[in-house]
Amino acid sequence: MAEIQELIQKWGTMGAYTERKKLQEKLDKKIENGLTKTQAVKSLKALNKAGDQEAAHIYADKILCAMVDDEISDAFEEIGKWYA
Repeated sequence: MAEIQELIQKWGTMGAYTERKKLQEKLDKKIENGLTKTQAVKSLKALNKAGDQEAAHIYADKILCAMVDDEISDAFEEIGKWYA
């Protein structure tokens, strides 16, 4: 099973939309399944190097929301995003 950081590195270098979309689905599933604090920190650091700041922010939001309880996450998701 690929580590989330490896998926992020691949995703940051992909150009083809369809390949990138498949990888995004894998990333989403891993995040939804939960991350440890160490995995979250490593993932956020990998996002910093991914090269696509807008997409990196989207995934950083997903990671951070996965680390807090549903009430906090739901309230956060209601806030408008500057990159949306």
